[in-house]
Amino acid sequence: MWRDAMGTLARSWSGRIGSAIGWNRWYVRLLMAGALVTSVSPRERLSLAWVAALVCARSLPYGRAFLPRQVWLQLSGARFLLGVGRGELDGFRQVWVEHAYEKHSSFHTQPGWTVMDVGANVGFYTVRQGLQGARVIAVEPGHEACSRLRAAVRANGLGDTVTIYPCALADAPGRGWFYTDRGTVMGKLVISSRLQVREPITQDRAQPTRVRTLDEIVAEAGTETIDLLKIDAEGDEAVILAGGRQSLALVHRVVLEYHSPDLLKEVRDILEPNGFVEVYHDDRYGGHAYFLRPEANTDECTSLDQPASKPV
Repeated sequence: MWRDAMGTLARSWSGRIGSAIGWNRWYVRLLMAGALVTSVSPRERLSLAWVAALVCARSLPYGRAFLPRQVWLQLSGARFLLGVGRGELDGFRQVWVEHAYEKHSSFHTQPGWTVMDVGANVGFYTVRQGLQGARVIAVEPGHEACSRLRAAVRANGLGDTVTIYPCALADAPGRGWFYTDRGTVMGKLVISSRLQVREPITQDRAQPTRVRTLDEIVAEAGTETIDLLKIDAEGDEAVILAGGRQSLALVHRVVLEYHSPDLLKEVRDILEPNGFVEVYHDDRYGGHAYFLRPEANTDECTSLDQPASKPV
């Protein structure tokens, strides 16, 4: 009987370990790829290895009860507070390694610019722009993501140049629920029954949030120019732009993520009548589209319809 019990326990643990390694194999590969591509110091490689170990360890029995849920990580000279095993380094890869929002040279941030980051998440894009000398207006509705965003801003010494608005944006002000995806800090805004979600809203995954418009935030920020507006809102990009009919006149560049050809068409229908020209789009990570006012193209060596070389 004792041997049978021990055999059952061993099979259970080995199955869980195998499952943990299998589920997290892609994540560990991403971490190691990040170590090779973005880390130049042994300390950064060690930090990545530590996170990879935590990812696997937290998947084991009782791992979540005793191991940290979040950890500080330094990459490319910037510090971020990341959730363990939540896929957040994929955002770092998009912004810092693949430069998903900097494919056109006119979208390389210059010192003194005002950049608005809608859907700032844990701060990858916000911190990058701040360290390049921009004033950043960051908007993030998720409670947990916003907390880590604030921590990253403080840790990178950007408290004087980054302003954070903990709210959601839509085409009209009001109240709503920010519905987070299981196991991540990404989410979807739900206002009444207008936006549908795949699963019923549960209290642990839905957070009440204030809903504002782009026009409200720009007016409150007191800025006369938005040199670059970046939006990553999980499908609500057109709805957000619809709430910025007045402030779009102050915007020089718009770069955003889109998830379908229909969404891209909605975005074009809003931006093109406001004087923007689509200068580039790609289909990676769901797709990124770049819109520019022709008078804002300050790079004489790059035509409007040609992508740029990879930024530093």
